[in-house]
Amino acid sequence: MPRFEIGSADSDIMPDGTVVDTAISWFIRLQGSSAQSQDRRDFNTWLAASPMHQVAWRRIQSLGGRIDDVQPDIGLKTLERARDRKQARRSALKTLGVVLVGGSAATWLATRTQTWQAATADYVTAVGERRTVTLDDGTEIVMNTDSAFNVRFDGLNRWVDLVSGEVCITTGKDTAATRGRPFRVRTEFGILRALGTRFLVRLDPEQGWLNVEQGAVEVTAAVGMRATAQAGDTMRFDREGVRRQQTDLLPSAWLKGMLIVHNMPLSQFLAELSRYRRGFVTCDDAIARLPVSGAYQTKDPDKVLALVAASQGLSLGYRTRFWVVVSKEDRSAYKKMT
Repeated sequence: MPRFEIGSADSDIMPDGTVVDTAISWFIRLQGSSAQSQDRRDFNTWLAASPMHQVAWRRIQSLGGRIDDVQPDIGLKTLERARDRKQARRSALKTLGVVLVGGSAATWLATRTQTWQAATADYVTAVGERRTVTLDDGTEIVMNTDSAFNVRFDGLNRWVDLVSGEVCITTGKDTAATRGRPFRVRTEFGILRALGTRFLVRLDPEQGWLNVEQGAVEVTAAVGMRATAQAGDTMRFDREGVRRQQTDLLPSAWLKGMLIVHNMPLSQFLAELSRYRRGFVTCDDAIARLPVSGAYQTKDPDKVLALVAASQGLSLGYRTRFWVVVSKEDRSAYKKMT
């Protein structure tokens, strides 16, 4: 099997979850006893198609004995039993999961889509991607960038487990045979119960956000505090409770590919914009509180960065293509020239 040395330049390249999944699939297939010459030729074609493929392959190889401990034919059968993308992703990663956890390379793989749970979720979006999913009961869920959720429907309940990111949910009408099943969204910070509605839910590292557009939603925080949000309400819920709280952005703007803010501190604005591009965007402390207002398209974050920098007299420093530092523009040289 081809092997490559890991170079320091790999730190500047960040393959997405789909590329990592494909690399895992190739690793299992090429170790299987049924691997043919055509498989190896197809693999070499895939590997040469993109630097991202090569980095993902190097990272998988760097797991060394952890993957070698998996019986190849078992992994191969797992993939062949689940041809569709969702099942292949979940089955293959869960089969490998027992040997991938632990160690620095395994940690890199487990956090490619924020968490290991996100990597094995039923529905996932990549950074910068939006996706619409229709569930069996007619519920429509629009997923924002870098989001993941699982679905658990049975005869008594309809559960959506939001693992990461942000979604807009328009609940469907249950069929006559299962009428009355409550629709709930479960998060690490609490549970939301829809009362015939359209609402948005977002998870941040320290709290969740709920914005109700139609109907009402009952929120039960992890600590047991309960509140009901009506149309037009924005609520923050975390491990301490639930409270109504206004934000500096229009919550539903992302549905149209927009980021609309009013007097948002620059540091917070950059954090919002970073959700739509790979890597990190930071700013100097001296300008962190500089207010930003406007409507920006999220499909080209780097263009937005350039626009905001130009309008505020700031400079952009690209340490790598994935790491950008915004700072106050140095005009000392210009002043000396004039």
